[in-house]
Formats: sequence, C-alpha cells, structure tokens
Amino acid sequence: MRYQFASLAEAGKTAADLAPLIRTAFADYEGVVCLDAAYVEWYLRRPGLGAGNSFVCLCGDEVVANVFLTLAPVRLGG
Repeated sequence: MRYQFASLAEAGKTAADLAPLIRTAFADYEGVVCLDAAYVEWYLRRPGLGAGNSFVCLCGDEVVANVFLTLAPVRLGG
C-alpha cells in the first residue's frame, strides 16, 4: 500500500474521519474526555489550528496517522 501525507483540507477528510484514530490513541488515558467528532471539531477551531494546519497520513483512503500544527506568535526576550 502507498501512504500519502496531506493536510486535512487537501485530503478532504473531516473531524469524523479523525475521531476513531484519536479515540484509539487516547481513550485509555484516565481523565480523557469523550473523543468524538464534536470534540475534534471543537479542537480544530482553536486559534492557529484548522483543517489547513492539521495533517493526516492516508493508507489508501483510511486515515492511519495525524498531526496538529498550531501557528501562534512566540515572544522571546521579554
């Protein structure tokens, strides 16, 4: 199988496509909130995030990995 790396927007994937992967990765941690599509949609609305800064790795049409990149100003030295 070939793997493809693209932004969430470029891949045409949604929060509903990410939710099962994120739930599998984090559901066993004590205190983690319910990781459903609504939670992922809320998370993607954070300032500096969004579908253009969220990346997925696809194997065929299946999301097999993802990474979130938050763009934010960083103030150094004062």
